[in-house]
Amino acid sequence: MNRLIAEIQKMNGRIVVDAPVQRVQSEPDGGVRVQSEKLSQSFDQVIATIPSRPLAQIAPQLDSQYVKKLQEVKYLGVVCIVLVLKRQLSPY
Repeated sequence: MNRLIAEIQKMNGRIVVDAPVQRVQSEPDGGVRVQSEKLSQSFDQVIATIPSRPLAQIAPQLDSQYVKKLQEVKYLGVVCIVLVLKRQLSPY
């Protein structure tokens, strides 16, 4: 994880923790504003990796037909990270 963090920071990225997203909204210039209690920041594009129903709640500008599809999705929640490493991470 330290290497991942270092690479993100090397590319001028920033990792924000303990800042649940409260709203995702399109901006007039075509960007996307992401708001939490701690900050509000604009991006060119956003990839959401949260479950469908909470996405529909925090992104009120989504098309109603798309929201309907999001709310119909049935799935099991799974969190999985995939790392491609040059060396072994653990003995297991």
